[in-house]
Amino acid sequence: MLELQTEKLQPIKLPQLPDNPLVSVLIANYNYEKYISQTLESVLRQTYQNFEIIVCDDGSTDNSCDVIANYVRKDSRIKLISKQNGGVASALNVAYQKSQGQIICLLDADDIWMDRKLEKVVNEFKTNLQAGFVIHNVVQIDS
Repeated sequence: MLELQTEKLQPIKLPQLPDNPLVSVLIANYNYEKYISQTLESVLRQTYQNFEIIVCDDGSTDNSCDVIANYVRKDSRIKLISKQNGGVASALNVAYQKSQGQIICLLDADDIWMDRKLEKVVNEFKTNLQAGFVIHNVVQIDS
């Protein structure tokens, strides 16, 4: 017979955020040449501007790396990492390892954000000091 052992877990003590925390936006890209410009522009339009964007390209065969490289040349907050194809989780793990932010946000390479998304996420973390993650509604746009 299987015996289960249980123990009461203690809450994790989260570090206090600085007044203007750095947000790391992680994007896994694989052949999203058609969408990646709109995705990056939606981050660059944010009302909250203390962020870095880390795009991990997962072995794309289209011109999406060229598109991203143009953004990297224009804005030092954007970084491009290239790796062999290994899947979305692998690419996000690589991006996470390079991130420096106190807050991590994931963004799919074919999605866009509303202009105040980062501002609202940062405010939630600063208001709710016990929050370990924040979720929110999604607006689906199909062309």
